Amino acid sequence: MADLMTPDSLLISNETIRPRTASLRENLERWGNPNVAVTSGEVEELAALEDWFDVVLTDAPCSGEGLFRKDPDAMREWSLPQVEVCAARQRRILAAAVQALKPGGILLFSTCTYNAQENGENARWLAKTFDLQAIALDIPEEWGIVQSDSGVQFYPHKLQGEGFFLAVFRKREGDAKKHTPAAMYKSIKPLPKNLIPAAAAWLSPEVEARFFLTPSGEVLALPAVLEPDFLLLDKFLKTKWFGVNIGEFKGKDFIPSHALALNLWASPNLTAVDLNREQALLF
Repeated sequence: MADLMTPDSLLISNETIRPRTASLRENLERWGNPNVAVTSGEVEELAALEDWFDVVLTDAPCSGEGLFRKDPDAMREWSLPQVEVCAARQRRILAAAVQALKPGGILLFSTCTYNAQENGENARWLAKTFDLQAIALDIPEEWGIVQSDSGVQFYPHKLQGEGFFLAVFRKREGDAKKHTPAAMYKSIKPLPKNLIPAAAAWLSPEVEARFFLTPSGEVLALPAVLEPDFLLLDKFLKTKWFGVNIGEFKGKDFIPSHALALNLWASPNLTAVDLNREQALLF
């Protein structure tokens, strides 16, 4: 999704289970896109951003039947009651996703399971309950993907992969609720003006960024064009991480971060080491 974005787009990646947000943030840092935010909120917090998102991908918690082949524990943990619990949880999450989606926006619903209760039945419930328009995907027949009126199913005996389900919908057009961004951030503060040149020197000259300090002293660089979006997120969500951590100041010295080395914003004048394919994969 980050690869498909335009330069003025923002990718917000949410993980409800807070201890897992560190791994999520690390993965996004490796991807190197500065137009990101990592959040850890319940679906009700995201639903408060009513009619705001252009695209919502809900990769919903499921009974994990697609994990059976590679994870024996997934098979032992599976049960019919667990399927019912997952199906109900998915409906709660999907209802919030629809609320957060802008009129005319796209909703993608996916699971890594096969059963009809969590997949097809929930997809039909979603379209009917919220009057969404189902979008059929144009998929070559030779790919081995099974299509139905409720979505597409990827089965491991028909293609190369563990298998999952995907359904796509469009929200009906209408008037969107307007939101007013906060005037300032709750926990991060602007980097002092006298320190900005030292931090900006590590970024590409064409980058238009705003610089902030976290309570722990990390310097964040945020895309200037996305300032209203970040301020709006900060207003509604409790736990969040914005932009890219480019480093920290130790006295008068700026110490760059590992995340900056991987970021698209890093200055082309920085010392670099070329890796071959094998070295890159090991890294």
